[in-house]
Amino acid sequence: MKSNHYLIVVLMVGILSGSSSCSKDNPSCDTRVSSNKDSTSIVGTWELRSKYSGYSGNTEILPDCNGNRLVFTGNTYKRYTSGKLAREGTYRILKDTMRIKGKSEANRIILDTDTIVRNFLNNSGTELHIILDAFDGPESRYIRRND
Repeated sequence: MKSNHYLIVVLMVGILSGSSSCSKDNPSCDTRVSSNKDSTSIVGTWELRSKYSGYSGNTEILPDCNGNRLVFTGNTYKRYTSGKLAREGTYRILKDTMRIKGKSEANRIILDTDTIVRNFLNNSGTELHIILDAFDGPESRYIRRND
């Protein structure tokens, strides 16, 4: 059963971070960082810029216009990989306590109805960090883009 939980965690991290590439000459790729500084909202377009692996300790830095984006609206999300829609659904954010990392109250994001994976958000307004609450949990860093 423990290995099933690990598999679910690995799949959710893959869903949230994905990997792809996008040509810089793609005219639909806006590389400007949005000036929206509303740190209370994740609504908007976010581009994945780095992935930290808690297991290996490695950080992968991704270039501008890499095709990995999350788009949040009122209660729905879309994840794009290679500029193509890879997954969509609903989300909700609630206050919860991180059990492992820091043991502090934070904003937890629940995608669709998955309550097993414990992902938390840290939103500065221009950067969004999605952190898996686990001893060796990964972290994905996104920057807010113009829609």
